Amino acid sequence: MKNSPTNILILSLSAGSGHVRAAEAIKSQAALDYPQIHVTHIDMAGYLSFFLHFFMLRIYRLLARHAPWLWGIVYRLSNISFVSRSLFFLSRITGLTFHARKLLTLISHTNPDYIIATHFLAANILYGTPFMKKLSVVPTDYELHLAWITKHIPHYFVATPSMKKILTRLSPQSKITVSGIPVDPVFFSQKDIQALRVTHNIIDNTPNVLVLSGGQGLSQSDAIITDLFSFPTSLHITVIAGKNKTLQRRLSLLTPPTHITLTVVGWTNVIDEYMRVSHLIISKPGGLTVSECLILQKPLLMVDPIPGQEEANARFVSSHGYGVCASENISLNESVQSLLSSFSFPLSSPPTGASTILQTILTNKKDD
Repeated sequence: MKNSPTNILILSLSAGSGHVRAAEAIKSQAALDYPQIHVTHIDMAGYLSFFLHFFMLRIYRLLARHAPWLWGIVYRLSNISFVSRSLFFLSRITGLTFHARKLLTLISHTNPDYIIATHFLAANILYGTPFMKKLSVVPTDYELHLAWITKHIPHYFVATPSMKKILTRLSPQSKITVSGIPVDPVFFSQKDIQALRVTHNIIDNTPNVLVLSGGQGLSQSDAIITDLFSFPTSLHITVIAGKNKTLQRRLSLLTPPTHITLTVVGWTNVIDEYMRVSHLIISKPGGLTVSECLILQKPLLMVDPIPGQEEANARFVSSHGYGVCASENISLNESVQSLLSSFSFPLSSPPTGASTILQTILTNKKDD
C-alpha cells in the first residue's frame, strides 16, 4: 500500500473564469480537509507558446464576445466524432507538446503524485507522457463535449449521472464519478441570512434581484437594469460589475424610479453573501454559476447564453426546474415576476464537488 499523495497539481486555463474558479475551489477544499497535502494550481495560459495561447484563449474570447454564433458553429462541429478525432490527430502532428514544453518542464519539476485538470487541453498535452497515468479530468459544464474525451484518462469527475452514462460507453464505470462541479467551499458554509441583509443594506420584505455582470458577463447589463426599473412593484436590484470599472461607473449613473432601489458593486470576495440574500439571480448560465445557484437553492433567470456550452447548461437548468431562460416572447419583468411569485426549488441534495473529487483520489491512492 502506498502512502497518500503529498503533492497534487491542478491545471486550469483562463479561457473564461469557470475553469480557474473550479481549480481554486479544489485547492481551497484541500486546504480545509487535507492540510497536510501540498496543492499547486497552475493556469496553463502562462506556459503555452504564443501560437497555442492565441488559438486557445484569444480566439475563444474574441468569438465568445463578438461572434457567439460563430463560436456555436465551432462548438457543434468539434462535437462530431470524426471532426473531434481529426482535431486530435492534427494537434499531434503540429507538435502540441512542443507548444506546451514550458508547461511539461514545470510539471516535471513539480513532480506531482496526482494531477487534476479543469480544462480539456491538459489531457491533450499530457497524452503519451508519463504524467497521463496521474491525471483526473473535471469538466466544468453540464454537457460532455467530445473535447473532454481522450484515451487513457484514469478518472473522470462529472456533473451529472447523464454525463456518466455517456462516458460509460468509452470508459469503465469505476473510472467515472458523479461529483458535481467543484465550487468554493464557502458556498457550503452556514451564514446568518438576516445579519447578511443588514450588512448589505437589503430592505426587509422587498424582493432582491441579483444581476451578475462581472468577468465574461452580460453584454447588455444596462438594458437589463433599465428593464427592471419598470417592474410594477417594489424591488431591490443588486448588480455585480466585477473588475469592470467602466461598467461599474456606467451602472452607477443609472437613476431608478422611487419604488426601485439599486446597489452597484464592483469586485467582491463575498459573492456568496450577495447570492444568499437574493430571491432571484439573473446571469449567464456558466457552469460554476449554475452550480452555486444549485447549492444555495436560488432560482436562475438565464440571459445571453453563449451558443454551445452555456446553451447546454441552460437546457439542464430549465429541464430540471432550477430556473428559466429569458425569452423574446416573454418580457424580462414577466419572467422575474413569475419566478418571484411562484418558484419552488426542487428538493435535491447539493453536489459536494471538490470534497468528492479529493476523497476519491486519496482513497484510490491508498488502495493502489
